[in-house]
Amino acid sequence: MQKLPLRATWLAALKMPWQHRGTFFKIMWPWLLAAGVVYVVAVVISFAAMAGATPPTGVFVVSMIAGVIAMVLASPAIVGALRYVIADEAQRHGFGERTKRFLLAYLVMLAVYLPVMGLYMFSGPQIAPDGTFGFARPGLAIAVIVITLIILPIVMRLGFVFPAIVDDEPIDFARAWGRTKGNTWRILFGYLILSMGITFVGSFLVGFLGAFLTVFSGPLAPVVAIFSMLLNVLLMIYLLVCILSWFGLAYLALASNRPEPQAAVSDTGNGSSGSGSTGNGG
Repeated sequence: MQKLPLRATWLAALKMPWQHRGTFFKIMWPWLLAAGVVYVVAVVISFAAMAGATPPTGVFVVSMIAGVIAMVLASPAIVGALRYVIADEAQRHGFGERTKRFLLAYLVMLAVYLPVMGLYMFSGPQIAPDGTFGFARPGLAIAVIVITLIILPIVMRLGFVFPAIVDDEPIDFARAWGRTKGNTWRILFGYLILSMGITFVGSFLVGFLGAFLTVFSGPLAPVVAIFSMLLNVLLMIYLLVCILSWFGLAYLALASNRPEPQAAVSDTGNGSSGSGSTGNGG
């Protein structure tokens, strides 16, 4: 039974987005830009609904649909990034065969999680006039948290179907489950440490910098607000690429007998790559 080299995978995933930033930018930017616009719309709709005394269910449904559309738009970028991590192929993807298989697997997992999303919606998330966040039905909110914690290890293991699809491997959810056998807690722990660590440190630094600049902003307050927002966007993109790198490198480690994953070294950060060129493949 192959064991995931947790520390090596974690460190490689943490460094890869910065070391190969040029290539990741080249193959991801147009799709992330389109998805980002839709995502912002979804967030604005959600916050507008939560700010009301009785958030309408229909608004949450529209927001959820917008979030799914954003994911669909981002899927070629995700496929391209995973392909680069796994195969060192720097190619911009469109909605080709790989992306279609990726989206099919995503929709299957989304359908499984849909009841939990429904519970969250009916729990009545609200933003009070003083800015505090709460729920109209706290019991349902607690149920959502408990269910999410229970199924998270399952979702993490099944998620290895995505890098396998990008690697053109004939794999399904059952095979992804079997391949990750004996690594449930390594996979879960590695993912949580990576995502929560980056989110905590990044949010602290962005918040600290924003607070520091606000002191000297005066009439430049709107500029400072925009700057802080851009920093948050960059943090989210870095986190996304880190997670994709982690999944790709973990997939390679579990798919072979190599003792440690090695990030590709062909890119120098200027957009060059050792084995692929930007195109419109799928």
